[in-house]
Amino acid sequence: MQMTQVTLVEYQQEERVAIIRLNRPEKLNAFNRDMYRQFNEAIGRFNADPESYVAIITGTGRAFSAGVDVQDAQAALKERPGTPIKEIGAEFSIDMEDLEFTEKPVIAAINGHCYGEGLSLAISCDLRIAVADAQFCMPEVKIGFPSVHGALRLVHNLGLGNALELLMLGDPVDSQWALRNGLINKVVAPEDLMDNAMQWAQKIVALDPLTVKAAREIAVKCQFLGLNDTVDLGWRLRKNAEFTGGKSK
Repeated sequence: MQMTQVTLVEYQQEERVAIIRLNRPEKLNAFNRDMYRQFNEAIGRFNADPESYVAIITGTGRAFSAGVDVQDAQAALKERPGTPIKEIGAEFSIDMEDLEFTEKPVIAAINGHCYGEGLSLAISCDLRIAVADAQFCMPEVKIGFPSVHGALRLVHNLGLGNALELLMLGDPVDSQWALRNGLINKVVAPEDLMDNAMQWAQKIVALDPLTVKAAREIAVKCQFLGLNDTVDLGWRLRKNAEFTGGKSK
């Protein structure tokens, strides 16, 4: 009997927009090893495709992602006793946690609960739209496994106080809290989520991709560079960009 691989991460192309959909709804799109692998493959496909200008990441069902599949993580430890945790942890890692994971804009269309790794993924995106009943949570402190990349990005995006409210209490917050404190950009009705995300994506697609790339890179890297280094980077990017009056070719 031939076994068919379950598609835990769906990839769809609509003109120049890639839609990457987390597809494990029975587990609230929690990441197991297979899902991590398929997601990283999807990001690699997006990065490698010159016809894909923008990506939208969303989920199937009532959750964007509930985070890491703890049962699968425990199983991985039992399967290889004595293996360094760092080695096993490499199988439970998304490429989007790296600063340089992509040079293209990414939009998170948050369709429901956004917890742990799911929130780290969402905060790694450039723009975030959420449904009104979405919840956001960093519960790692309650299970004794503090966030690293998520903590770094939350502080840069929300400020120290708001980030620590999520990181130290481990309690969920609603979409209005997230909107008020800069965690998300917009709140919409569930039926309007993908339309709004696609509208933003198409606006970006209509612009000159080199100019968008330069603006995004300056904004992202200024969080980690000093003033002079950021200005130098900006001037280098300006010289390399082929300005077309702001319009896509």
